[in-house]
Amino acid sequence: MQVMKCSPRVVWIESQVRQRYSKARILDVGFVGNYQEPFLNLALHRQNPQAQIVGVDVNVEGVLKWRLPGTLAADGERLPFKDASFDAVLCLEVLEHLYCPIRLLAEFWRVLQPDGELVVTTPNAWSWWNFLRHWMTGSITSRVQRGVYRHYLGDADHKQFYDPLSLINLLDDTGFETIGITTKNHAIPLLRRWFKFFDLLDWQFYPMNRLGYYLCLITRKAHPPKSLYK
Repeated sequence: MQVMKCSPRVVWIESQVRQRYSKARILDVGFVGNYQEPFLNLALHRQNPQAQIVGVDVNVEGVLKWRLPGTLAADGERLPFKDASFDAVLCLEVLEHLYCPIRLLAEFWRVLQPDGELVVTTPNAWSWWNFLRHWMTGSITSRVQRGVYRHYLGDADHKQFYDPLSLINLLDDTGFETIGITTKNHAIPLLRRWFKFFDLLDWQFYPMNRLGYYLCLITRKAHPPKSLYK
């Protein structure tokens, strides 16, 4: 848990909020998370005392357990807020839990101010080590066994992973212009098992800056969403 809290992905999120939204009204969707410990939400509150951070999560038990100020249980597809209520929305490790996130993204678009920003992090389908381990190696029959593809997806509740270009396309179709993208957490096979230090490396040089485990995007509310339900 401690390594996860200090990972390059977490550092990136904290730096973006500190630099871009330190005095903003922010909506943090899915703040409890699968770890049942909203450590990132708590850290953002501590580091940005002038920001107004509102947390929502569909996990009623988790929300009631922590009872943090400014948090409530709510479905992200039916947010209980007026139009243009927030300067920024954080969608951190949420999209991979959904088969179809279009309604969720449409709600983000609705509650954001004009030119408001959406921060997205999600596992990267083009992560080099996962790609090699689960697709390039092994027999064809092994790839279609449930144990193999469930291990590739990671958490038992993960439904799908996005590659960078398909995710940018989805965001564009739902009204968001991507203004920044990077990847974080570059797994080191074998070595990371014994040396946790390698989990903290943040290699931002080509091609590693495109092959990390997490996609990290900054997007802007730019244009009305396309009609995706025709």
